[in-house]
Amino acid sequence: MFIIWMAFFDQYNLRTIYRLKTDLNKMKDDKTYYLKEIEATKSQVEQLNSDIYAVEKFARENYFMKREDEDIFIITKP
Repeated sequence: MFIIWMAFFDQYNLRTIYRLKTDLNKMKDDKTYYLKEIEATKSQVEQLNSDIYAVEKFARENYFMKREDEDIFIITKP
């Protein structure tokens, strides 16, 4: 009787334990993903702080900045 109570009716029954385990595994995966992203961003910031040409390339690619004598054409895929 005790085992049935613990398995199905307790606050931490089998369904709750399974859900908590899956949530924990997802959070661990998210943590590794974000740690990798942080490292990539740190290396990009370090590169931008050391190279003026990298700053210009970053501004052109991400913010569509241009020089005075240039025109920008944005081509999007349908």
